[in-house]
Amino acid sequence: LVRASSRAPKRTRIKQMSDKNNGDVGYAESYGRQWVDQSRYWASLRYHVRYQKQFIDRLAVENSTKILECGSGTGEIAQLVMDRYLSEDGPEVDFYLADISATLLKTVRENLAPPSRVRPHLVQATAEKLPFSDDYFDCIYALSMLWYSPDPKRSILDMLRILRPGGI
Repeated sequence: LVRASSRAPKRTRIKQMSDKNNGDVGYAESYGRQWVDQSRYWASLRYHVRYQKQFIDRLAVENSTKILECGSGTGEIAQLVMDRYLSEDGPEVDFYLADISATLLKTVRENLAPPSRVRPHLVQATAEKLPFSDDYFDCIYALSMLWYSPDPKRSILDMLRILRPGGI
């Protein structure tokens, strides 16, 4: 209980920083460097790993050929999704990883090991204004991203805009 309450101010501070974001590149890069440093810590927490596993267990991307991970961070979730669902033979998949931070996308580029049928695309963008045409993706997911968005409702609406009818 004491440990959980000691972490609450950190989440609040990040949210306050996010409120000031509005697409500010300096903010995004500062946050990106901070996240690269903290990602190993988060990966060490059992509840965080369990939360990621529960999410991935429910994600159904097997029949998708255009996938977007919005708020890709360091790319570890995308790698888990690829390893779990896209490592066997099947149709080619365009897998887009979008993040506001060039620093985080650089980390993804250095560490991502996609299966042979997956073509990764790294895109620097905000979730509130995604640079894709309407009805483009079969599958879109965002894990632990919305609380960093200055406008979560706008982020969700833009993800729905680019999700094809019947997509997940």
